Amino acid sequence: FIVYYQPKFDIRVAEPVLCSAEALIRWKHPTHGMISPGVFIPLFEKNGLINRLDVFMWHTAAQVVRKWEKNGIKGYISVNISPVDIDLMDVYEVFTGIVKTYGINPRHLNLEITETMVSKNIQQNIHLIERLKKFGFSVEMDDFGSGYSSLNMLKDIPVDIIKLDMKFLQETENGERSREIMKFIFNMTRSLQIATI
Repeated sequence: FIVYYQPKFDIRVAEPVLCSAEALIRWKHPTHGMISPGVFIPLFEKNGLINRLDVFMWHTAAQVVRKWEKNGIKGYISVNISPVDIDLMDVYEVFTGIVKTYGINPRHLNLEITETMVSKNIQQNIHLIERLKKFGFSVEMDDFGSGYSSLNMLKDIPVDIIKLDMKFLQETENGERSREIMKFIFNMTRSLQIATI
């Protein structure tokens, strides 16, 4: 298993600036080559091995964060939390433990959740997010706009960043309509002081 880092750029300035990255796991199989996470992640979630894979990825990303901090590189790395992780481990204890182990600033390790994850047990998960934020982590909501309750969830869930679902960027017959919806989301998140990816 290999962790790749997808760069994120801040485009609010005249010249886009590299500001962060997202940790993405890939499986380099000895006979089948590179296997897409779309193939193996659902299998790992089903058989309960996802937490071992995720903890490996979180530790790997934290080691990179430590190198960045030592070299004066500003930015953060985002890591994904599977909905299954919440059921299989104490996510708060694991992440605070990782920060202490590597001596890193929690601001440099962003935690990515999905709307689906939070909606499973909304009050308990909102409490978890609030505890993680109080410790110093930033929380991102992935695939925003893919679920029917996205706007309602945004009202209750204290996220710092939303990542728009890729469907917003796909070609459509209603291009103008799509642009207006995007404009609305950007204006709304700016008013709420939530960053948008």
